[in-house]
Amino acid sequence: QTLEDLHYAILYSFERETDNAYEFCTGKDPYDRSGVRYVCKETVQQIEKKGSAEGKTGSAAMITLASLDLKDDQVFSYWFDMSKEWVHLIHVLTCESADLSQDYPMLIEKVGNSPALQFLEELDEPEDSEQEELSENDLLGLLMGEFQVLWRQEIENVLMRPNTRLKTALNKLPSHWLQGICQQIGMEGLKNRKERVQKLAETLPGNETLERIWLPIPGPSREVLRWILMEREGWATIQHLSKKFGPDSDTTWWWNEGQV
Repeated sequence: QTLEDLHYAILYSFERETDNAYEFCTGKDPYDRSGVRYVCKETVQQIEKKGSAEGKTGSAAMITLASLDLKDDQVFSYWFDMSKEWVHLIHVLTCESADLSQDYPMLIEKVGNSPALQFLEELDEPEDSEQEELSENDLLGLLMGEFQVLWRQEIENVLMRPNTRLKTALNKLPSHWLQGICQQIGMEGLKNRKERVQKLAETLPGNETLERIWLPIPGPSREVLRWILMEREGWATIQHLSKKFGPDSDTTWWWNEGQV
């Protein structure tokens, strides 16, 4: 695993929606940036254009954790968003052999809530006095949007193994999702949840149904799906997707609701 892999693990552990410049530092103490700095691809490109760099630098995408010869109880630093300089101290508890059956890096435990990326003074900016008041319908729409995000997160956080059978996966979906899928592919007249699950499990794997689902999907989203199915054996983590296609803050077409 590279330092870039570790960067993405931290990025998603802290629920950051935007990618930014970052670097890892291994000076004499965690805040010492005089040692070797392992920087992101964008910084590497800037250094190559300028033809020089401040101190010793390396590419985080090319440096593996194993090559750093980390020691138990060692602490090094990770700097994120150079304009605001969020500093993380990474504490190496112990170094052990990897379990080849696991996908690294992995999040083992998360404590507390993720901090906001904006500073308090940015959040407390005075509101525009000329800003139009929201109507009751607008407020209800905003509230429903927030609730829908929470409901969707709750549903999508249900763990399923990569080899889960289609019928088992369908049984975990809410009834209104099943009803919406049935309507989308023209399956009307099914009276209850059991009938919908049974019919979908029989119909979805068929070539005709798959073609009807595939054709309206935008080209970029087909690219992502083709990669997941052909190269990832049918599943991929958000971290894998971001490494392959970039973070959703740069290009959002494959994260749009209803596309992937």
